[in-house]
Amino acid sequence: MTEPNRHKLLARQLERLAEDHSITADKLPHSFLDAVDEAYTQHDEARRRFERTIELSNRDLEERYELLEKQHKALDNSTTELKQSHELLSDTLNSTKDAIVVLDLKGRVIIHNKQFLKMFGIPRDRPLDKFEIRRRFKTCVDNLDELTSVWNFNKQYPEQTSRCVVMLRNERFLECFTTPRLHDNVPIGRVWSFSDITEIKRNEQLAVHNSHHDALTGLPNRNLLTEWLKREAAREPSDLKARKSTAVLFIGVDGFKVVNELQGVEFGDRLLCLIAQRLTNACRGAALARHGGDEFVVLSEDANDTFQVTLLAEEILHQITQPFTLLGQTIHISVSIGIALFPGDGQNPETLLRKSNIAMFHAKQKGRNNFQFFADQLELMAHHRLQLRKDLRRALLNKEFKLVYQPKIDLATRRIRGAEALIRWQPAQGDPISPAQFIPSAEENGFIVEIGEWVIDEVGRQLAEWREQGQVCPVALNISTKHFQLGDLVGSIDQMLRRYQIDPGLIEIEVTESAFIEDMPKTALALTTLRTMGVLCSIDDFGTGFSSLSYLLTLPIDILKIDKIFVDNATQSAKQQALLKTIVELAHALDIRVVAEGIEDEATGVLLHQLNCDMAQGFYFSRPLPPQVFHKLLLSGGSLPHDA
Repeated sequence: MTEPNRHKLLARQLERLAEDHSITADKLPHSFLDAVDEAYTQHDEARRRFERTIELSNRDLEERYELLEKQHKALDNSTTELKQSHELLSDTLNSTKDAIVVLDLKGRVIIHNKQFLKMFGIPRDRPLDKFEIRRRFKTCVDNLDELTSVWNFNKQYPEQTSRCVVMLRNERFLECFTTPRLHDNVPIGRVWSFSDITEIKRNEQLAVHNSHHDALTGLPNRNLLTEWLKREAAREPSDLKARKSTAVLFIGVDGFKVVNELQGVEFGDRLLCLIAQRLTNACRGAALARHGGDEFVVLSEDANDTFQVTLLAEEILHQITQPFTLLGQTIHISVSIGIALFPGDGQNPETLLRKSNIAMFHAKQKGRNNFQFFADQLELMAHHRLQLRKDLRRALLNKEFKLVYQPKIDLATRRIRGAEALIRWQPAQGDPISPAQFIPSAEENGFIVEIGEWVIDEVGRQLAEWREQGQVCPVALNISTKHFQLGDLVGSIDQMLRRYQIDPGLIEIEVTESAFIEDMPKTALALTTLRTMGVLCSIDDFGTGFSSLSYLLTLPIDILKIDKIFVDNATQSAKQQALLKTIVELAHALDIRVVAEGIEDEATGVLLHQLNCDMAQGFYFSRPLPPQVFHKLLLSGGSLPHDA
């Protein structure tokens, strides 16, 4: 019988037994051998299965290890990115000037920046929680109720933003702005940011202050004054009856423009500051404002009666009339004051300021350095001035002005040596208007230059017409000070001379002494230029202004006109005769001819001739004449021995 195949390990063991003990396989029971063989075979199978299991486990472990390695790397990357993100967030939060803190819904601190600690004085080593934050708010914030209100609002409306302005006790301002932190549109906390807006606030406060205060003097300005008056007018009617009157004092500095032009703007500004200080001292208990330019307004509340207001006005006049010392110079200044009472004279700012200004203008007309209460008659006068201004504009357009000519008489020959052109206004409807009425208004409202240019052109036209008719004579034109300041006098004269081909020696420019005081350099330049052209220059109303003999030496003056006040009653006064003689001799010594104005009788004419006065004019010789009548007189020989 053939031996079955045995497990190789069993076969090897049987071979070893056979060699050592001479035992062969056939001597062993087959059942035993089959059992051992089966055991070996099962063991091999079990080992193969185990090895397979080990192989599969190793492969799985390797795969898991690789996955774990990837996850570890991903975790490392995430950790690095998270760290970088945290650093970026921290750097970003700390780079801003705003203080930032993030809280959850329970008020726990999630994150904050260094500026938050610095802004509220929190030490870096101290744990930061909502209790510490609240303690710091109480310590640092001046308007804590505002911040508390925002805190409570955030609790009640967690999805809303909120804002407030926080005032710190160190006088700084913070703008607090809070926004909700949302996750899936659900609030999970809140971001608080605090911006330092101190400079913005201070600039705003400065802007508000500047909008209500004068930059030069620091006094309240017209805007704040108007607000004061509006508040006064807005009081309850019952209060008006129980309360005392309020006085509005409108103050205008007399002659300030002259000082400003002579000494310069900087000097004028410094003087205004000194005046403001004096007014402040005089108006204690009353509100003082600069209305603009050289005008101030005082608001005196609870004035018992006009007597109390009078005392205040007198104190202001007294303070201002005291000499000012500025830059080594002593300056004498005065003010004119107009007073309106609330509510009697008006119950709104515009009316009170207008009426007090009208009263101030009246004070200036009454000689300056005084005060006047508003009266209805003054308003009528103001309306008259306004109407006059409108009429002046119309008169210029409608050519309602005309010239008349008053002869100048040679006292030795009693013949006409020239004429003075005088303007007259005859409206299309109504009576003639005196130059004394409309000339000041024209100067005040800026029409005087336009009127002056018309006069210059009309004189040129008239001289050309007389020339064609066979006889001409020198004509004097009165030139307003404003024409030197605002117009081109030299250009107007030159244009007229060229247009009508007039001999410059036939034109005489009359100026008053005030022209030199108000703008000496400009006036002197204009007169010098005109003299170079051949035009004559005369000083009108000599001795009535701010006389200074120096300009007789420095300016090209050809004729000096003695004012009527020195001529009236001269025959009865030795002092006046002495003064007239002195003026004439002084003028002749400087090669200046003399004309006397206002001659109304023969005796005065004879006296002036005896004093060697060159010429004269006045009603005794002739009233101002229409151009045709004057020229007829000139053609007849121009002899006027007595009143024509």
